[in-house]
Amino acid sequence: MTDDGGHAAPHELTRLVLTPRPQQSPGFALPGLSRRVLVTDDGRGIAAEVVAALVARGVRAETMCAGLPFDDVPPDTGCLILLDALRGPRRPAEASPQLHGELLRRLGLLTRSPAAVDSVVLVHDGGGDFGLSGRQGGGAWLNGATALARTADREWPDITVKAVDLQCAGRPITEVGQALSQELLLGGDEKEVALAADGERYMREFVPAPPVPADRATAVDSRSFLVVTGGARGIAADCLAALATGRSPRLLLLGRTGLVSENSRLAALDDEPSLIRALLEYDKAAGTSRPLPQVRAAAARLLASREIRATLQRLERAGATVRYRTVDVRDSDAVRVCLREARGEWGPVTGLVHAAGVIADKAVAEKTPEQFDQVFTTKVAGLRNLLDATADDPLKTVCLFSSVSAVVGNAGQSDYAMANAVMDHLAPHLAREHPDAHVVSMAWGAWRGGMVGPQLQEHFTDRGVALIPVQEGARAFAAELAAGSGPARLVLVPDEQQVRCWGEKSPAHESGPDQGKLTATLLTHGTLQPELADHAIMGRVIVPVATAVEWMARAVVPPGDAGGSFVLSDIKVQSKLAFDNYPGAEWLSVQRSPAPDGTCALRLGRPGSHPQFSAVGSVGTLAPPAAPQETPEPLEAYTPPNRRFRYGGTSRFHGPMHQVLQEVVHCDPAGAQGIVHGLREMGWDAAEPWRTDPALVDGAVQLAVVWGEEVTGRPNLPMAVDRYEMHRPGPAPGPVTCRVTARRADRMRAICDAVLLDADGGLRAALGGIQLIIRPR
Repeated sequence: MTDDGGHAAPHELTRLVLTPRPQQSPGFALPGLSRRVLVTDDGRGIAAEVVAALVARGVRAETMCAGLPFDDVPPDTGCLILLDALRGPRRPAEASPQLHGELLRRLGLLTRSPAAVDSVVLVHDGGGDFGLSGRQGGGAWLNGATALARTADREWPDITVKAVDLQCAGRPITEVGQALSQELLLGGDEKEVALAADGERYMREFVPAPPVPADRATAVDSRSFLVVTGGARGIAADCLAALATGRSPRLLLLGRTGLVSENSRLAALDDEPSLIRALLEYDKAAGTSRPLPQVRAAAARLLASREIRATLQRLERAGATVRYRTVDVRDSDAVRVCLREARGEWGPVTGLVHAAGVIADKAVAEKTPEQFDQVFTTKVAGLRNLLDATADDPLKTVCLFSSVSAVVGNAGQSDYAMANAVMDHLAPHLAREHPDAHVVSMAWGAWRGGMVGPQLQEHFTDRGVALIPVQEGARAFAAELAAGSGPARLVLVPDEQQVRCWGEKSPAHESGPDQGKLTATLLTHGTLQPELADHAIMGRVIVPVATAVEWMARAVVPPGDAGGSFVLSDIKVQSKLAFDNYPGAEWLSVQRSPAPDGTCALRLGRPGSHPQFSAVGSVGTLAPPAAPQETPEPLEAYTPPNRRFRYGGTSRFHGPMHQVLQEVVHCDPAGAQGIVHGLREMGWDAAEPWRTDPALVDGAVQLAVVWGEEVTGRPNLPMAVDRYEMHRPGPAPGPVTCRVTARRADRMRAICDAVLLDADGGLRAALGGIQLIIRPR
């Protein structure tokens, strides 16, 4: 097998493509939402809608005054929601540097704020699918905020920094505000989500793409005229050499480094220290004196000029026709003039390769405006100028050099990551604008060379990040461009695992005694869980065991877990969890503490207090429950009910939304059977991220209470469940059959098991050891 240039096919780098994966919300609130929430004004009314939706649910939210610096936010602020990227300027390409620079500056100020915020959310409109469809249009120029969030999250281990891609175009402002507020209330601390207009919620997933077919006809040949930035030096030069071999394109290389002449006596000196010494000696002999930094800069220019000349010779030997022009790609007039002159010799431009890049690594709080401008505008303003200058050219190829730092974030590279994230989001948009062109943004992993020096290579090695061999990466670049078609966004790394390695925090945050622990908050409110109002005694809402099971299950079962099976054992009501001011807001805490045996201890209750519910959770494949081992003790005879169930009285206090037990068809000392309706039939909010069907679980407990009252002759209360098993996740599609089987009963308590069976006879859930305690008179 050979490549298009007749060479042996190299070992392929792993090609990954980003895919939106639908995923249910975790079901917990964003950290800090229980304190003051500030929302920056977007100028379109979205902020007002978000604030109104949060306030209606009892959250202390308010719109942040325009221009209020982040180092002066109120001390009790727990959460900042930044909607700056939704302002929608008329010319987003020109507004991009200012927007991203201001976001970076304000986040840097946050580190000096007296407010110990728990979370920061950066919201942008990437079309609700991470920009993959390009339907966000020119707004793609404003979508670097997502990489700023990833980088800040790496640098701030104690703050949750979240990126939300919120599709806004064509939607009512009220709907947009409701969608974002719902994510804040139920999306937990998940770091990046996309919210589409159709209500779908997506997480990012990277999946391997097939290798480029080696026999595909080349899309780059001797008729191609490619304008290349950053290709005269470094790894981009190696990429161009691989592309030129056997294809002989015409290449116009643009770079800021000028070609300088040098004294022939310096030609033999090939390292910077030797050049510096020689230049100092020349200055001394000439009776002049320059500051050492100027001498160092002169030596660096000489070496850079040599490298450029060597690249030009190398490309010509590979068969390319090459021109180099000293042009700052950020200068739109200079770019336009340069391309106009080149067209006079070579004709229309057929392709762009934008590989120019600058790094100036500093933490978010330490970035200077000058550093940001140099790093960000080289990428973003440079591309804008190239596109403007080639607006009338028949482009067939547009290749943007991006970085994996934009995909997962990298400490110290906030500006670089933002600039490359803009490249990634622009590629699908440009593909829509140029349907006949092959547009691709290549997010490269770290190379073994170029800007990655020995010290940085050692850093990557310590993190387990493999480096891309230069020859292998160059061949991969050539194969992509020669293919002439393919995904608009690619991640190119030595292996699939490298994306995970890049995204990890420092080793101190990867393991240790706190690994796997979780403390999450959830908000209860009449607008969120109206069904709780129908589980009240004498005006006080009492949280039922079934609801506690649901909330604790959210800490055990990952969102959207396809397997779905899990177990909660040793479920206990430690004390009554009652709400006196319902439907007002009530904040609760769910805690998960992993154990060495793979289980986890769960606690549910008010923050900072003793838990009201506890359980032990585990996930795994479940077998059908075994038959009970105990035989119920004989009791006095009574008449089986065989009747339509009726609510009323102290034990059957449930309001309409909790009257789930529709019929008791059988009851005797051995057990009972009834028909139970799930949450869908009862009108509970189907959009909640349900792990279980708490209406069914409560129905099973209600039927157990009916059985317990019949066999003991006294009202009773459910106080504990030995084991809850979920075999089928989420809400039931329709009514189910509940069967209660007795274990034992006496004059003080009764114990039974219960199963919930779907219409097809399949087991949905099982409750073992429901303990019913006789209520005092």
